[in-house]
Amino acid sequence: MQPHCNQYILTPGNATSQVLDTLKFPLAIAVVYIHSFGEGEVDMTVLHTAPFDMAHLYDWLRILVSRVITHVAVPIFYMISGYLFFINVTRWDKSTYAKKMQTRFKTLVIPYVCWNAFAIVLHIFIACLIYHEPLSYIPDFLTRNGILMTFWNYASSGMPINQPLWFVRDLIVIVLLSPLLYLYLRKLHFLGVILLFFLYMTDTWPAITGFSIFSIFFFSIGAYMGIFKMDIVQELLRFEKISYSLAIPLILLLTWFNGNDLLMVFFTVAGSCSAFCLTARLLKRHKSGIVGKLQRTTFFIFAAHSRVIAFSGLVLSYVLPWNSPPSMIAKYLLSPLLTTTICIASYFILKRVAPRFLSIINGNRL
Repeated sequence: MQPHCNQYILTPGNATSQVLDTLKFPLAIAVVYIHSFGEGEVDMTVLHTAPFDMAHLYDWLRILVSRVITHVAVPIFYMISGYLFFINVTRWDKSTYAKKMQTRFKTLVIPYVCWNAFAIVLHIFIACLIYHEPLSYIPDFLTRNGILMTFWNYASSGMPINQPLWFVRDLIVIVLLSPLLYLYLRKLHFLGVILLFFLYMTDTWPAITGFSIFSIFFFSIGAYMGIFKMDIVQELLRFEKISYSLAIPLILLLTWFNGNDLLMVFFTVAGSCSAFCLTARLLKRHKSGIVGKLQRTTFFIFAAHSRVIAFSGLVLSYVLPWNSPPSMIAKYLLSPLLTTTICIASYFILKRVAPRFLSIINGNRL
């Protein structure tokens, strides 16, 4: 992939912009599926003993969906973020950096703080009103975890208290360091991306919370194409056949082994490329329709879903109380969809009754 400048300029309404917008909503649903693994643990010994037993379909399905194919979602979000960050940059200087920081403060930092603050309040509310903890629990909780660490690395989990927002946390760090990344990619071109892939593949990187090689690598793929003014979709379409050829067997292997760190490295790359290509092909035949229109809800779903999943599970357990394989499969597939529906409904209710508040917590995305 050689850097070159073509006549492509990212503007609303062009084919590439439509691909990026269309990807966002399905990927948000994919993230919800990642965090909705269903009920019970998986015994791989039992599955491997009788892999074609229909009673095991539930376990194979949730491994396939929640632990394999949906794991292209976050890499693609990083690729899109890196691409959009640099695609319209014609000159990198202090003024450009300042404008970027001002915009990202509104679209990343403020929502990040708000949603984690909501999670803290909700945690305290549940502890005191549902589990009947005394009021002394509040200062104990804040002191024990540390207020700042609750926003950054809650209970040494490597994630903030609103766990899915680790993506935003790492993105904030990368954006702050964007001048260094810009210089690195301008000097090394695609070789710089290859070096980052090697570090990602070998996991040769310091263990610093908020500064992961996973995030930097995928952001850099998009950043590289943005800096050199490539059309990200057309570039990835060049690798369409090889991406499919790698992604399909890797999906089967990862499902069979219930994940594998090295195989997942290659799948996240091939699978992400495949997702871009599939979306581009589908949009040639069909308009994005409601999927494209719902892309504005993506961040809200991303930030809110972890507080809704448990409720969705309870509702479906009441509606489908049986533990038969068909019932378990139905609950597993429907729970993320119900969660997403509740998030979308909440988004549009807030848009109607409190649009300014929604704009703030959703990063000016209305």
